[in-house]
Amino acid sequence: ALLAMEPPASAEASSLHEEQIKVFHSMQQVQPENYIRGQYRGYQEVEGVRRGSKTETFCALRLDIENWRWGGVPFFIRTGKGLGVTATEAVIELHEPPKAFFGHGKKDPLPNRLHFRLGHNPGVSMDVQAKRPGSGLESASVNLNVDFSEALGHTALPYERLIGDALHGDPTLFATERAVEGTWGVIDKILGPVGRAHRYDCGSMGPKAADALTRGFGGWVQPADPQQPKRGSPAKR
Repeated sequence: ALLAMEPPASAEASSLHEEQIKVFHSMQQVQPENYIRGQYRGYQEVEGVRRGSKTETFCALRLDIENWRWGGVPFFIRTGKGLGVTATEAVIELHEPPKAFFGHGKKDPLPNRLHFRLGHNPGVSMDVQAKRPGSGLESASVNLNVDFSEALGHTALPYERLIGDALHGDPTLFATERAVEGTWGVIDKILGPVGRAHRYDCGSMGPKAADALTRGFGGWVQPADPQQPKRGSPAKR
């Protein structure tokens, strides 16, 4: 909702929350065919996990927001345990122009993308197409990166910020009751064990079945800010 909302009328928490609610009201319910569940191999051997458990350790889905700004633009989300990298980021793929300036080489150029890194190492990076040296009109992907901790100095960790806000009575970053209800409404049709939990290996990026969601849209974008997880199976929560 923070990514898709319109600019709030003010910096007040109430204005921010109101714009988030508008996004939830515009979200279509996630359909089972746009939802993939997964479970990493070895999960059922974790202490405390019941044999035959159908609990998912991975999910991927497609969201559609039917409003003036985002109509026709799909949002793809994936999250899970035991994945190859640990990163929290939002990737925005820019629409291709009506006529491509590059693309006369062996293959079409990759789209320009914005990466918003969140969590442990906040920052912004952008993948842009730049002309390769020489007389031809071929492009190469170039990454422009800003690390907020280097550019702006130390920033509080996410939980430090939340605990501080709670102590000061600042509700800006906390979910409201209406936002929580809006979230449940969007995922109502996929609550429970909808479909099979596809198996995947620890260290991968999830089950292959999730690739079908982004087929026709360029596929999943690999995280730009990898943080290698600890070796071994992730702990059960």
